[in-house]
Amino acid sequence: MKFLVFPALNDPWLDNGLEVLHKAIKDIKTQHKGVLGKLLLEPDRLAFEILEEEYLLDLLDKLFENWFIGRLHYWSEKRGEKKLVLKQFVTFNRQPQSQFPKLFIETKRRELIRNALTPPSKDGELCPVCGAGSKQWEKLTLSVHPMATKIKSLSGVRTRITDKGLKGLSEHFRICPRCYLRGALAWLDNGLIYRTFIGRRLSAVLVPAPLNLDLSRLSELKDRFRRQLRLQDGRSNVKVIIRRGKQVVEESPPAENSILLAFLERLLHDILAEVKGSFLDVRRSISEGWQVFVIPIGPLKNVVAKELILDDPTIRLLKDCVEVKLRPYQDIIASMWLVDERTNRFITDEVDELREKLSKAVLENDFSSFASLFVPRPRRNLAYRWETEESMEKFVEHWRRNYMDEERLGVIKKVGRALAQISAERKSPTLLYALERARSPKDLLEVLSQASHRLIGLEADKLQYISLEGLEKLTDILSEINLSEFREVKNTLMIFAGLEWARRIRRNSAQQ
Repeated sequence: MKFLVFPALNDPWLDNGLEVLHKAIKDIKTQHKGVLGKLLLEPDRLAFEILEEEYLLDLLDKLFENWFIGRLHYWSEKRGEKKLVLKQFVTFNRQPQSQFPKLFIETKRRELIRNALTPPSKDGELCPVCGAGSKQWEKLTLSVHPMATKIKSLSGVRTRITDKGLKGLSEHFRICPRCYLRGALAWLDNGLIYRTFIGRRLSAVLVPAPLNLDLSRLSELKDRFRRQLRLQDGRSNVKVIIRRGKQVVEESPPAENSILLAFLERLLHDILAEVKGSFLDVRRSISEGWQVFVIPIGPLKNVVAKELILDDPTIRLLKDCVEVKLRPYQDIIASMWLVDERTNRFITDEVDELREKLSKAVLENDFSSFASLFVPRPRRNLAYRWETEESMEKFVEHWRRNYMDEERLGVIKKVGRALAQISAERKSPTLLYALERARSPKDLLEVLSQASHRLIGLEADKLQYISLEGLEKLTDILSEINLSEFREVKNTLMIFAGLEWARRIRRNSAQQ
């Protein structure tokens, strides 16, 4: 009988791998009596008691084989022939099978599991990752931990003291089988969020990384959102349903920020069905930290890691929106695209970039960056579905409710549209560029003055749709606000002016 303890290591990749090991042990304990005794998942460790070691090794060997086939492969069909294909996002996708992690090699898997389930050695060398003693060693490579070549303490030539003096470490760092198993198991996590974009030859993998690590909470978080993910899809396990003309289509957001935003919207929908409006309960149900690995497709891997932190205002904003059946990505961002000014065709690459930047601004609670993306740009026009503008109004109202009242927001909407209408009649977005450059209330008053001058000469039927009252009220507001309030006014103006400009340009293009 053995009692094993696996401590948390505060490494998002390895700790998510430990959570996967817990799921495997828990499944076996539930389905096979007498194999395992006590099982504990505590904030800082996983501990379990082994009663029948050989039987447990058989069960884990088979379970991990099934997970490898079912979770890391998908069915691809070419010329009528179906075959299982390894997903692109794994770092060992282009390696021969003999170089896969030992967990995914049939002849080596059982031995690895046996070594990993051996208690730490009291007289062995200490593992540099977990600090436990071991007499068995494995090479730490990108196939086991995506950042193996990025963490200086885990790679490269280093020295260590031995009884024979200083000795250099090998290029591939050595770790104990327990840490090696955790790293390899992280690939088998059906809670990984992934997106492969062939055109850019990159993949993104996201794992939850709560700021104050608690393994039991991590398990709760992942149990909740695993059912949201589409494991059988080879390109991405996050999908959104959107309208394209008269069709309703399903597609994946383009990259890591948009993937996370779309995922959070769906997750919050389920959470709010169980938690009736309590922000603290919602907050606990969502990881505030996420680790993102951007992995190139190809034989050479230069993996980049990023951290995404979701603060309370961001979660509160998304919660409030989902409660009123408004999803910022699905209903707004995914319903926008860019068209070439000359050919009137979609600009796919730039559309993906726009959606990713808008999503990033929402997740980072960066209203200024969000607003700047609506300023007209040369040789490309923004386009959107007609209902998107109404959704945007609701979204801005929720986002800025702590910074301006409903009356002021109404005035800003009218003036934003008026600036775009005047610009469209003159067939030039000069006023909108001047709005973007404004740095003070005085600068913005100058923009309104220019707009008023351009009203001269417009036909009466054109003037009736422009809110002169709004221009006058905003002039009064600008004489009373401070610099912080000015930024709110300017950014909100940019959004509504940009949307109105885009709508009119598209309408004029269709009429021509």
